[in-house]
Amino acid sequence: YVTSVLILSVVVVIGAFILYVKLKLAALSRGFGNKKFIAFLHPKCDDGAGGERVLWCAVDSLLKSNLAQNVKIVMYSRNQESSAQKVLDQVKNRFGLTFSTDDIKFVYVSTWRYAEPLLPRFTIIGQSLGSILMAFQCLYLFPTHVVIDSTGYSFTYPIFRLFGGCKMASYTHYPTVSSDMLSRVTSPIKSIYYKSFAYIYGFSGKFNNLTITNSTWTKNHIQKLWGGDVKVIYPPCDVSSLRELPLNFSSRYCNQQLVSVAQFRPEKDHAKQLKAFSLVKQKHSQTKSAQGPFKARLFLIGSCRKEDEERVKNLKDLAKTLGIEENVEWVINADRSELKRHMGEKLIGLHTMWCEHFGIGVVEMMAAGIVTIAHRTGGPKEDIIKHGDTGLLAETEEEYAEAIWSVLYDGDEQKWEEVAERGRQSTLRFSDEVFGEQFLKE
Repeated sequence: YVTSVLILSVVVVIGAFILYVKLKLAALSRGFGNKKFIAFLHPKCDDGAGGERVLWCAVDSLLKSNLAQNVKIVMYSRNQESSAQKVLDQVKNRFGLTFSTDDIKFVYVSTWRYAEPLLPRFTIIGQSLGSILMAFQCLYLFPTHVVIDSTGYSFTYPIFRLFGGCKMASYTHYPTVSSDMLSRVTSPIKSIYYKSFAYIYGFSGKFNNLTITNSTWTKNHIQKLWGGDVKVIYPPCDVSSLRELPLNFSSRYCNQQLVSVAQFRPEKDHAKQLKAFSLVKQKHSQTKSAQGPFKARLFLIGSCRKEDEERVKNLKDLAKTLGIEENVEWVINADRSELKRHMGEKLIGLHTMWCEHFGIGVVEMMAAGIVTIAHRTGGPKEDIIKHGDTGLLAETEEEYAEAIWSVLYDGDEQKWEEVAERGRQSTLRFSDEVFGEQFLKE
């Protein structure tokens, strides 16, 4: 009897919630001139990283399309509606995109923090369960007709579909769990944990009406887990302004400056760049044909969070230990103008992250006319660089050192200028305009 009452109570509560969502959606739609609502699930929409560039370029393309007259954009955000103008000002300053507060309805979702890593253990399952709570609050506060998840909260898809009756779409930057990750787990207990999570993750993904990923690498992993048809739309990169930088290749070739553009985070593997660069310096000192002193310089440019300050200190200590301290420059938290100045001067670009899902930094270096050496995995390998034609690919420290040496010292300036020019030309397919056209097409 008790069990029956409990089951009946749950059914009644679920039914009442679904009815509430439908009635509220109808009332809200009437209040906005019977427009259809398209919501973006992106609580940290005020951040300034690559994911936010994708978000705001998608919003921009919708508002400039023929759909704009019949739809209202909703932003599920950690920002109060009263701070909407401040967020839009940040978007303008960071990405050069202009919006009015009349264009977008900001909905403050207080439960977003429960989808953040709060637990010391079982982090991803804790975040996923927190995202379910967030989805219910979104439906309670402001139900919509369409939800586009651009942050990877796949556990919300069944909630929006079943309880909100929403059409569900996603733009996935990287899978929460992948076969590559599972293959590196050695603990039997962790293996069971991750495989169980992968099963639930795959089940949730099947509730998507439209799945878009940012690269072939991401597509292949998502397709294994979610099944169905998965599209690839490359993220919008700031290639137009970088392609305007003068090539001046002879000057770059003479100056022998290298650059790395990446946040100072562990997965970016700056240590590999330093070790490879030190191997180049060692080879130079042992090579009789090398003319004059070693004058190459490596510029490490990137933003640094407070929790990564110790990491930067350790990297500086490593450079000193390797004997390259005088050949390395550190440019921390540079603004966009300073970054562009550096990229307009450098000959070689380094990228060392294993299985980077795409590689916006790689594209930007190529667009700036830099001969780019990227990791032979993930997006750089599968989508961005054609080895030897538009750039170079490497994996080990020795391979990176060999690639750097060949550009600096093989004496064929024209060959590398042609590689830089072909690399620059190849970045046109990653522009804002191409992204907008493909996004609207889907």
